[in-house]
Amino acid sequence: MGLRVTGVLLALLTLSVSARAQQVTGAWTVRAGYYLGNQFSIGARQGQLEGLVIGIDAPLVRRIPFAGALSLSVDVALGGTTRSGEDSDGNIYRFLLTLRREIGSTPYYAGFGLGYAFTDSRGNQFPDVRRFATQYLLGYRFPVGVQGRLQPVLEVSFQEGGDNRLNGWMFQAGVRF
Repeated sequence: MGLRVTGVLLALLTLSVSARAQQVTGAWTVRAGYYLGNQFSIGARQGQLEGLVIGIDAPLVRRIPFAGALSLSVDVALGGTTRSGEDSDGNIYRFLLTLRREIGSTPYYAGFGLGYAFTDSRGNQFPDVRRFATQYLLGYRFPVGVQGRLQPVLEVSFQEGGDNRLNGWMFQAGVRF
């Protein structure tokens, strides 16, 4: 009986320490940054979507033991907004369930997202695609928030959607509240 009680106390202590280490609690986050997509073929020429990206994370589950926080992440990459002539014009829309987890007791966190993404070509510059999508991310949350409520974050992520029109890198700054 003493061994069971010790086991239960050890399990509760482990869960308590794990919950305290997970400082990426589910919180609303608004992000903006730059998207750099992979090149893709459009007939005999190459295309590429790049430009501004905006996104929001809405918390779904604030803490999952040993896993982190789960959110609905919505991103819109506005391809063709920063350059003329060199890149393709079109948007990428992503709807992902994203899990973020602290890396130890550091301000860094890692994440993984699963969901759906599609393109919307402007002027029929390329055929649109709709696919299952994944996201792999690394983030940094600034230890000190603004007035105790707003907390700045930086994220870099790779987006993968099984087609180069959906694949690329996002570099974003955001505010968690």
